[in-house]
Amino acid sequence: MKFKLLLILIMFSLSPLYSATFSPEEDVTKARLLLSKYRWIQMHYFLQTGFQTTFNDKSTPKEFVMNHNRLIFNGQVAEKVFFLFQTDDFVPEKDQEVHAPFYTQDAFIHYRAMEQFQIFAGRMIAPVSRNALISAATTLGVSVNRDTLPSYSYTDNGRDTGIMARGFLFNKLVEYRSGIFEGLGREVVQYEEDGEEFTRNSSDTPRFTNRLQFNFIDPEEGYLYSENYLRKRNIFALGMGFDFQPSVSDSQENGKFKNYFAVTADVSIQADWRSTNAFAFDLAFLYSANNPNVAANYEELDYTDSIGFHVQAGMLVANSLQGFTRFSYSNALGADNNKDFTFTKLIVGANYFIDDHHAKATLQYELPVGNNSDMDGENKIIMQFQAYL
Repeated sequence: MKFKLLLILIMFSLSPLYSATFSPEEDVTKARLLLSKYRWIQMHYFLQTGFQTTFNDKSTPKEFVMNHNRLIFNGQVAEKVFFLFQTDDFVPEKDQEVHAPFYTQDAFIHYRAMEQFQIFAGRMIAPVSRNALISAATTLGVSVNRDTLPSYSYTDNGRDTGIMARGFLFNKLVEYRSGIFEGLGREVVQYEEDGEEFTRNSSDTPRFTNRLQFNFIDPEEGYLYSENYLRKRNIFALGMGFDFQPSVSDSQENGKFKNYFAVTADVSIQADWRSTNAFAFDLAFLYSANNPNVAANYEELDYTDSIGFHVQAGMLVANSLQGFTRFSYSNALGADNNKDFTFTKLIVGANYFIDDHHAKATLQYELPVGNNSDMDGENKIIMQFQAYL
């Protein structure tokens, strides 16, 4: 009996070497299977599910929803070599032709050569903006604001396959991420049956994505950022990003492919206040041009360029209750018969934390106030429950 107990304690150990301020996907302070000094593996489970009522959708006014149902594995295989694998098995009906019921969200190897220079290789988030890199488990509302996320539709869920360098400079004041990704590769397209064939990205040039962030208080060392550190970190961060790939957009269907590019800028502030309270604030801006997939969720619109911003804030009280609000504006340039179409939305809501981000409930109301106010599914109330292990 004593031998079995000793064996269990050796196999499942807690590490005192890491801070619990990483996102839940990378929190290595929990139990893990230890194989040797530099070889271990850890599993997490993440579920978001709930109910929503829409007020201007004739087909599905009320429905139960599941936003995420994930298994996550992270670990170490050598002294400076780590990995993360994250999957999801919930696929919305509109995406079932693209995804199998079980698909890979992230899968990459992370080589920590030194603090100033690290390498990521595999399938990961293209680091266009802070918004793109937010952990789904630590958002202020029920989800990240995809209306101001230009890379989300360019490739699937904002993920792409490639290699990225990352590091921290000047005592972690500056963080950089610079990657080369697959993006939209070389492909022969034909717009009409028996019509002329054209070649997208004929030189098969990869996608270039870069991000720079200045950390004026606490740095954020994890692969993912958080909108909601819940007093674990004080953040004052300024960031900017750039995304580019040549000859991928042919909105006129005449074989003259244009270059895709996007620029972003963001500010994030999170501050502990009087021991049990915390304040969170985010401001983000984007401009995206010649994204051939930007209108993927809106079949009635035809556009490739957009500009927008969002501002959001939250206040945590007594470590358990948090009110939040968000205002977002996005202009789909020339989307409506060469006229601009605006997506403007006001969100208000509250989080109740039963146990940090591990168990919480969120109530959120979304009110569209732009041209999207008459679109199905834009005006709704959402009740969401989250479990994270």
